[in-house]
Amino acid sequence: MNGGNMGPEQRARARRYLMSWGTGQGPAGGGTPTIVLDDPAHLEPVLASGLATASTMIFVPEDAGHEDDPGVVTYDGSLHEPGGEASLGDDFYLQIQDYATSEFMSLLGPTLVRITEEADFTRFLEDADRARLQGVIPDFATAPPVKFADVPGLGGGGGTDGPRLRLYVDADGELSTSPAGRRIGAVGDDMADLEAEWSRVNDASEHPCAVCLGGVVDEATRARELADRPWIGRYLTVLDSLRALAAKDITDVRVSGFGGRLLDGLVDVRLPADLAGADVPIVMWTHDAAYLQVPASLRTFRVNLATAGLAEALTVCGSVEAAAEHADRDGLVRVAEMFADAGVPLCAAEPAGAGR
Repeated sequence: MNGGNMGPEQRARARRYLMSWGTGQGPAGGGTPTIVLDDPAHLEPVLASGLATASTMIFVPEDAGHEDDPGVVTYDGSLHEPGGEASLGDDFYLQIQDYATSEFMSLLGPTLVRITEEADFTRFLEDADRARLQGVIPDFATAPPVKFADVPGLGGGGGTDGPRLRLYVDADGELSTSPAGRRIGAVGDDMADLEAEWSRVNDASEHPCAVCLGGVVDEATRARELADRPWIGRYLTVLDSLRALAAKDITDVRVSGFGGRLLDGLVDVRLPADLAGADVPIVMWTHDAAYLQVPASLRTFRVNLATAGLAEALTVCGSVEAAAEHADRDGLVRVAEMFADAGVPLCAAEPAGAGR
């Protein structure tokens, strides 16, 4: 199906699948939800291999003779070349940028920022370190249209990546989960073969996912650098949260745990519970308001600064008992109960990080 001939629902679905394919985040299925081909000549062998199910969308760069098949979508341009652009018809354009040059570009529409070489990965780590220590985050990284590609390879993603989520078939017919990825098979291989190789590569790594950046970043280096930054998943979650606020024109936001705390005494808490878990609610604030955001849903609560401080103590210390060393106990109980009633627990399941 030509990208320009889809109905509104089909176009929206194609965009969701394409962004899930790019980021490596989304629900895996029985087959592969999204397959991207570099060469339409590989479409028939891929279909014959049984990788696609009734819900799969296969993106091909030219008319491959399946214009009436809603599962085959034609795109123009490139989905992997830095500085390039891919389009689905005339109303959806996806820019592709490499990480190192993204700060110099005007990213106005949907954009995938890719790690394309070791230098990109090094720059990503440098920016993450600066954010953690100084609270300085690159503007491009929090722009609402931007998504990072291959998030599982950067230390995030929740473990959902793999050939049951996404596949990329390059011009030579080799398969990976990403254009930057390590080879896990070739055209004609079935899902069992691809899963076996994907699992073998990840089982040998100390920090999965070892596949999606394995073609451009040395795995020993990647695993070591991410292991040295146990908070890196939290950083990626914070970027999502800041993008969500920026989409509502809320900017100049500070984030708890990145460059400081709202309550100064919390800076000295060892092994803070919030940085250890990407799913712990995020406390953010401006000069006159504060926000608590739930990472999984981006559900956002606007609160006053006093309430935010109490919520921060709970998320950092992991329990009312530990947080009471830094804030009023009655206030902590009240705030914990208020958010629990809203379905948002602020404390870890077990107290953590309360020591000094």
